[in-house]
Amino acid sequence: VLRFNFIYSVNYEPKFASMDFKGAVLVMMDPEKAKEILKEWKKRKVASALRVALFNLVISKCSIKALQLADDLSLPPHMPLPKISVQDKDKAEKADTDYAG
Repeated sequence: VLRFNFIYSVNYEPKFASMDFKGAVLVMMDPEKAKEILKEWKKRKVASALRVALFNLVISKCSIKALQLADDLSLPPHMPLPKISVQDKDKAEKADTDYAG
């Protein structure tokens, strides 16, 4: 098992609020693969596939918690949320005929 520590920070400017999430991701893997990763880690290198997977996991978990806390504290969301908008009728009809799904 490899342990990867992380810190995920959300800062509201101009310095009126911040959130810091500190934690660790535990990854079970083949012992030979773990040795290879540790060997590269000592050289300050991490395979891009592992790095991307870890970053995506931390971002997805921490972003959800940050959104919950921001809502509890009446802070704005730290990232843009999806929005629904009204389309012009002509554009909507064209979009309906362009769909090839």
